[in-house]
Amino acid sequence: MSGNIKFLYWVIGIGLFVWVGCKNGRQEEHTLSDIIVIDLDSLEEADLLLSHHRVDSLRKFAFQGHVMTVADGWPDSLRIIKLETSADCLLGAIKKIRFVDSLIFISDYNEHLYVFDMNGRFLNRIGEIGRDPNQVSAITSFYVDKNNKVVGVYDGFRRCIHRYSYLGIKYDKITCGEQIESGSITDVNVIANRELLLTLSCGIDDLYNYAILSADDGSLKAYILPYQVKYTENSTRGNLSCFARPGEKLWLTALLSDTIYEYADGKIIPKFVVKSSLATIDAEVFVDRKEWISPAHAMAFLRDNGYSKGQTGIWANDRYLYFDMFCRGSWYSIYYDYLNHKGYKSKQYSRGNVLMPGRFLTTTSDAFVSYVTAYDFIHQPEGCIDVDRPLWRDLRERTMEDDNPILLLYYIRK
Repeated sequence: MSGNIKFLYWVIGIGLFVWVGCKNGRQEEHTLSDIIVIDLDSLEEADLLLSHHRVDSLRKFAFQGHVMTVADGWPDSLRIIKLETSADCLLGAIKKIRFVDSLIFISDYNEHLYVFDMNGRFLNRIGEIGRDPNQVSAITSFYVDKNNKVVGVYDGFRRCIHRYSYLGIKYDKITCGEQIESGSITDVNVIANRELLLTLSCGIDDLYNYAILSADDGSLKAYILPYQVKYTENSTRGNLSCFARPGEKLWLTALLSDTIYEYADGKIIPKFVVKSSLATIDAEVFVDRKEWISPAHAMAFLRDNGYSKGQTGIWANDRYLYFDMFCRGSWYSIYYDYLNHKGYKSKQYSRGNVLMPGRFLTTTSDAFVSYVTAYDFIHQPEGCIDVDRPLWRDLRERTMEDDNPILLLYYIRK
């Protein structure tokens, strides 16, 4: 049977019946016509998608043995937000960013949660770290409920959520995750219908990618998207985004899956299926392999046997879906225009050029957002930034090596 026919049968199979993954085991009917197939081989390959310049204006330069490609003038297509540095606001490596109500909420790996305005001016901190019951032991994650103007800080040590105002005034605390049967919670986000989406770890005895809780009292409502395989060692999905929020929609990935799902009104349905030159992942791949050491172990098996390894993280704004995927021997960044059903793929480069797009941490309605340390911004490899441009020259001259990071907002100009 040819690869295309097998793929078509597989898509039909997942399209007819999809498990919600909840306790009641309810099924939802879904038709093939509702599923969007993203064929990576059909996408235009481009070296850079976020510049208003034409492809023929690209130039190449060598850095530490790697050939980089940039467009003349491409930094001008970015928006830069230099975060204020002060004694009250010293950021470490950034963990999570959210843009809400013209404010920027940022947590770091030093257990801080800061609020900035859209010009990068520091406003206030949220959450007090300490051992007292009313303090936060560890800021594992946070969410921003813009409808109720509430910031929820998830304390992974005590398994509770501390709720604050945007100004950092403490409201209350609710338990979170006491009903979760196993594993740890790696991320918490607020979604529609007064619900919280919990991203779960993928270790020993973990069964599901996500859990849904009530945002009011933290009670468990459902599990969704079961893991395809069982692991013998504890692991996490790292800081990769497992979901995307274009407008009011919620799109989700499952570990080791080629499918992106949509969750709405308690139902989960396949939205996108990604096809590549590699064999498509399906349940039969894992039939004879009941246990794996870790997700990396399973991914190595898929790689060695010619299978796709699935998406490694997704982001979306009001027009584009972004994800990373291995294809034709290289890692690619995929930008799919889901409004016009066309897309582009860009081969990923080494970290020599820290201003190349990728490694995003959040989105706005029209941009993908990452950051660069002040040190790396100042010490860019030759050719990455035209220092003669007044905007960039001024910014570099007033940036110190130990300043807070600089946010980069990328806009797709293709």
